[in-house]
Amino acid sequence: MPGMSGSLPHRTAISAAWAAFGDRRSIVAVDEVSANVSTNRVYRLHLDDGASVVGKVSSYGSYFLFYEDHDRLNRCARLLEGTRFSGMLAEVWRCADGRIFTWYDQKMWAVFYDDVPRREHLPRVLSVAQVHNLGREIAEFHLACTDLAPQIPAGSKTVKSDAIHLLDLLESPFAPRNFELPPESIGVLWKHTHRFLERLIEVGYDEWPRIPLLIDWNLGNFSVATEPDGGFRLFSRWDYDWFRIEPRTLDFYFLSRVSSSTGDRTRFTYGPTRWWNPRSWSS
Repeated sequence: MPGMSGSLPHRTAISAAWAAFGDRRSIVAVDEVSANVSTNRVYRLHLDDGASVVGKVSSYGSYFLFYEDHDRLNRCARLLEGTRFSGMLAEVWRCADGRIFTWYDQKMWAVFYDDVPRREHLPRVLSVAQVHNLGREIAEFHLACTDLAPQIPAGSKTVKSDAIHLLDLLESPFAPRNFELPPESIGVLWKHTHRFLERLIEVGYDEWPRIPLLIDWNLGNFSVATEPDGGFRLFSRWDYDWFRIEPRTLDFYFLSRVSSSTGDRTRFTYGPTRWWNPRSWSS
């Protein structure tokens, strides 16, 4: 493929996925647009009719969870039609029978998205007014997702199931070898994971309302449209490395990256202070 970059397995996968999809258009050029913060490879495919499509190839985790996430994500995008967020989410391409299309060879998997239009990006460091504006926009988006949540099946993975799985791994006698950590560090991780699960029981996590969440907000995966009064509204969102059906609290943690007084960065660590230190939230 002209202009293709990236590792050969990923290039082969995206080519095989396009052939399997069966679109009659030809690919005339490919740009890699990977964020390079995960094992996923993302490409913009330029077609012979002037259109473009985004393809993502992955080999991390489970194909079946990948499919589930993208199925729920696409349901969310379609159910948002008719709301003020219609067209905001990049839709996943579908098969003729309406199911989302994925390519899978038991080692790698791929999916195609609409190449959504983009507007302005927020500055690296937001003013207090911009933080408030973003908060209002996310609140309205959460309300829209709350309305459609009953029509979307629950997900297989949750924060709770992840923590239980981690606790099981930490209790293995091979945990120090598997995690490449000394036994005392494994003990610390076990203690905090166990306490986290106890806390979920104490706060009634199982009864909290769950809605579709995009998670992992950063200045490189969404755009805004400026309003006449100088404010902005959410315009488009792409890059779906993280998608869950969870309590909306999770989004606050990841949005703190965008509203941080130190500014959004390409190298970023999700440490505990990101959640509880008020000075990390705004200017």
